[in-house]
Amino acid sequence: MNLSKDLLYVYRVLFTGIHVLQTGEIESNLGHLNEHFHLPDIDDLIIRKTAEGAPLAAEEFEKHRTRIEELFTGLDSAFENSALPERAANFSALNDFVIRIRKDMGGF
Repeated sequence: MNLSKDLLYVYRVLFTGIHVLQTGEIESNLGHLNEHFHLPDIDDLIIRKTAEGAPLAAEEFEKHRTRIEELFTGLDSAFENSALPERAANFSALNDFVIRIRKDMGGF
């Protein structure tokens, strides 16, 4: 198991969620997102991930766990303060589009 890779997935999801709620823009590139969040350990995690299994010490993991908890709080706050509508104005058309694409790809 590559814990660095798992942590990067969690950071990407949380960063993306907060970013879209704050800006209305989808960005999933972790490097670009971290330009906003400025977490110094992200680059280290990326290096560890590419090193395939470079272990994290217990205190390092605890630091990430604490940060992730803070980001979940930030995600909740971003949701509460978001100017995005609860539902897209063209929800029906968007839903039809997603269903059509999934059918075309054999997803249904």
